[in-house]
Order: sequence, then structure tokens, then C-alpha cells
Amino acid sequence: MEVGRNLTCLRISSWCVEVLPALPPKLEQLHVGPCVRLHTLPALPPTLRQLLCTGCAFLQDLPISLSATAVSVLDCSDCKTFKSLPRLPRSLVELKVVNCSSLLRLPALPEGLKRLNTSTCEALTALPELPKSLSHLDFSLCTSLQKLPQLAHTSLSHLICYSCDLLEELPDMPDSLEDLQASSLPRVARLPRLPTERLKKLCVTATAISNLPSSLPRLEELQCGATPIQQLPERLPSCRVLFLYGCTQLQQLPEQLPAGLEVLDCCGCSALQQLPTQLPSGLEQLLIRNCTVLKQLPELPPTLQVLDCGGCSNLQQLPELPSTLRMLVCGGCSNLQRLPDLSQFRSLKLLSYT
Repeated sequence: MEVGRNLTCLRISSWCVEVLPALPPKLEQLHVGPCVRLHTLPALPPTLRQLLCTGCAFLQDLPISLSATAVSVLDCSDCKTFKSLPRLPRSLVELKVVNCSSLLRLPALPEGLKRLNTSTCEALTALPELPKSLSHLDFSLCTSLQKLPQLAHTSLSHLICYSCDLLEELPDMPDSLEDLQASSLPRVARLPRLPTERLKKLCVTATAISNLPSSLPRLEELQCGATPIQQLPERLPSCRVLFLYGCTQLQQLPEQLPAGLEVLDCCGCSALQQLPTQLPSGLEQLLIRNCTVLKQLPELPPTLQVLDCGGCSNLQQLPELPSTLRMLVCGGCSNLQRLPDLSQFRSLKLLSYT
């Protein structure tokens, strides 16, 4: 069939299509997929600006004419027989190759690239040199990846890299970084150099990291559950969310928690002996399930909505509960002698006590 010569956008999704016709000379957007029987694409016109070919499980490769196009966004996710990509166009800004499970390597990356997502590329063993322009990088679940290129020269603001089982260390981070999510990296035992004055989110859950920076003044969320840390940073003035679940070596929290803290999760901190005598006045969720050493709780803030102290087997009594409470879980508190009078708690939606 002959496709209209003035067509600028073409979308094809079919379980039957095996071959595409020659593409219109003015085409700017080509969206193909899922097309499970498609094996090849025709030559790409130089006018093309966006190429999405997702879920084309038997597509072997992309045309070499790709490098001569004006493509700025390329998404080949779920093309599971891809082993490599051709030379990329200089215009490329975003490259997404999620779940390309046979992809062995990437070509050289253009200087203007800003976003790169290679998550779940299980055969990928290395990344090429990264351009200075790169601001977002996600290589999660790249289970064969052993080493990363240098990052300090880039413009990275967001880095996501969880479940890379062979990765042993992270390189030093650029001063632009605001969000580092590096969880489920069992061989990583040390944090790299971080822009501590800029970082807003840090997630190192399920790593071997035992030491955190002493001061993270702009950090809003810290997730360090299931790590061997024994103490928290001294200064977390901006922190709103603390996830510390499963930190079995953590014995105490700072006496002064961040004033703006809204969520405190210490579930499974089995060595935690006590909570600070005064909790932040705006705290909304206090999660201390299976903190088996805790014997008492401090006065609860008037904003608290969720209290989960299930499995706190040494807890003997609860303090006065705030009227804002919506959820109370205290099952498995075998030493808890009695519950407060809950008849006046109109906001309470869930009570679990067995």
C-alpha cells in the first residue's frame, strides 16, 4: 500500500503486520507497537523527530538511516531480540530501551542526550561514556552490570539504580544531583562523594552501607532500611520522611528529630531501645511494628493519624491518643495491659488488636 506523501504522524499497532511500506518523506512521528510479527523497519526519512517502537518482540534491529534523522526521542522498550543499536542521531535527547533483555551494548551517546533509561536490560554489562548534558539516568535491574562510567562531569539530577546485583561501587556524584535511589545493591558498602548541600532524596535501602553523611541540610526523604547503619546523620533539618525499617543494628534515634518530619518508619528495628522524649509536632505516621525492645512511647503529637505498634511485645501501655488518629494497629503487643477509651475517636477507621 502507498502511504500519503504528506503524512507527518503514523501509528501502527497490529498482531498481524509483518512488513511496513516505504515511509512518507515528511514523516515526523512513527509509533509502532506492539507488532509481534514485525522483523524490520523500512528506511527512516530525515524529517523523523520521534520514533517509538515498543513491544516489537521480534524486531531484529533499527535501520542505519536512524543516524541521519532528526529524532530527539527514541523508545525501543520491550524489543527483546535487540542486541545492539545503530549509530544514534546527534539530535537525540531521550533514549529509552527498557526490558531489551538481549541488548549487549549501547553505541556512543550523542552530546545532547538528557535522559537515558536502560532498566531491565539484563544482558548489558557496561554503559558507554556518558555525555555532560545527561540529567536523568535509570539502569535498574541491569543484573549483569558490574561497573559504571564516571558521573561527576554530568548534569545528573536524578539517578535510579536498584537491583544491580553485581555492582560493587558507585562513582562520585555530580554537584547537580538531587535524587539518588540506589537500593537493593547488596555489594555496595560505601556511599560515593555526594553533593550534601543539594541532595533532596536519598534511598540506599537493602545495601551494605553502614555510614551516612553527618549533615544533609536539604534532604527531604531518607530511606535506609535493611542496612547495617547504627546512627543517623546529625543534621536533617529539612527531612519530612524517614524510612528506617529493618535497621536491626540501630539502637537509638537522635533526641531531636527534624521539626517538619511527617512519616517515621522504624518497623523491624529490633534493637531500638527508645524513641525521643518529644516527637515532631507535625508527625502524621508513626510506624514501629516489631520494635520488640521498646517498652514505652513518648507523648504523641496532636497531628498523628497512623500508629502501628504491632508486634511490640515489650510495650506495656499506650500514651494518650490524639483525636486525629485514623488507624491504630497494636496486635501482638503481648504485654499491653489495656487500650485507651476509643469511644470518642470519630476519625478512627481501622483498629487492629488481637
